[in-house]
Amino acid sequence: MNQETELLGATGDRYIDSYLGAWCIEPSHGNALLTIGQSLSLEPHRAQHFVRLNSGMLAPEPIKLSSVEMDASVNAQSQGGPYSGQLTSDGVAIIRLNGSLMKFQSSMSSSTGTVEFRRAVRAASVDSRVKGIMLVVESPGGTVSGTADAADDVILAGSRKPLWTYAEDMIASAAYWIGSNGQRIGSNRTALVGSLGTVGVLYDWSAAAEKNGVKAYVFSTGEFKGAGTPGAEITEKQREYYQALINETNSHFVDAVSKSRGFDAKHLFDGRVHLAKDAKSLKLIDDVMSIDDFYNQFVSHLSKSNARTARAEDTSNITAEASPPETASMTQGISMPEGTENKKIAASLAEIEAACQGASNDFIVAQLKGNATLDEAKTAYFASILARNAALEAKVKTLEEAKAETKAETKTETKAEDEKAVEQKATAKTPGNSAVGNASDTTIVGVNAASQFMAIVAEKKKAGMDSFKALVAAAKEEPELHAAYIASK
Repeated sequence: MNQETELLGATGDRYIDSYLGAWCIEPSHGNALLTIGQSLSLEPHRAQHFVRLNSGMLAPEPIKLSSVEMDASVNAQSQGGPYSGQLTSDGVAIIRLNGSLMKFQSSMSSSTGTVEFRRAVRAASVDSRVKGIMLVVESPGGTVSGTADAADDVILAGSRKPLWTYAEDMIASAAYWIGSNGQRIGSNRTALVGSLGTVGVLYDWSAAAEKNGVKAYVFSTGEFKGAGTPGAEITEKQREYYQALINETNSHFVDAVSKSRGFDAKHLFDGRVHLAKDAKSLKLIDDVMSIDDFYNQFVSHLSKSNARTARAEDTSNITAEASPPETASMTQGISMPEGTENKKIAASLAEIEAACQGASNDFIVAQLKGNATLDEAKTAYFASILARNAALEAKVKTLEEAKAETKAETKTETKAEDEKAVEQKATAKTPGNSAVGNASDTTIVGVNAASQFMAIVAEKKKAGMDSFKALVAAAKEEPELHAAYIASK
């Protein structure tokens, strides 16, 4: 075997299996990729790939992603920093996610390999020169393999530094799985967003084989081993098995998007893509604007974050100076990646809505304007709930006290009126007064007054008051009629 053939065997076909398995990709792009693969002449393609590889256009070796390498990256910062990608003068690392995604870069395109992408994200997250990370995505998605790991690295990087995502024209399927973990997502107005879901295809060639007089026999150790072999029929149980695998894989996709966007996104997993305006209304993205405007907004956000961090550092220094020696010694020997200390990452709208369910719009806007972190927003919301509950308890207590006071006043008034009525009766029986003559007039007047009083009470009950409140209100409004009503009893 000559050197060229050996190299091709080691690299040209090394990751051919990466094309296999389940895909999270926008269907039209997936079909186009399939068509290219079916019409591809392998030998000329391998020769062309060798030229590209030999010229340095492709990396021949796999990329390590161990935690040891992460530590080495931190230590390498004194030599300029571990991140070697695009870094703007504002300290923003621009990391691109392009084309049909696979674990390793496809030999048929210059699309992003997720292993390479993960290395760039990790390096940027620990480089002291990098103030924030901006993912620029233009991808229909790709293989399930490697996608979840890439998404996890984006989440990790976002916990260390501000990380936003911008979609240039398309962010679909697996690309959205990864990119949706940005703390804010923007796109241009013609971008296609979504195609959420997972797909796997098996072809049943048994009818075609039978038509050509071919019958396939599959000898295997189990019912599902060898399913999908060309010429062999795919049974109903096998179809159910593969569908279950797709469903389980997709459940991880649903969970990831729901967590990153802060709401149950299962209803959006119907495979449709949405133009940017509709995607924003569905809360799949946050902004529709040019990449320049989105970048400037990110830089402004970083400036505010850095200003808050500087104030926090000043406060921390004052606290440290005032701390007793034993407290200060507790922090010695603890190493943190340079550039990650005291970093405050402002929570996104989706994160605040998810963590503070039931919060008012005014509260959410206040947290966003204040660039509160997720923990700060949660603390503020809990404090607002406690304050609201305390106010409600105070109000209930006040109402109960007022009710008790009103009841006591009514009881006092009733007792006084009863005593007055007894006194009036005693006076009517005093010698010199005509008890017989006055009794008739007094009875008629008392009856009419009592009727008027009860009519007032009835009106108040009709208006919605209960009997007790209606009696109290009528007694306060018409004390004379109330006295007459008491006297008539």
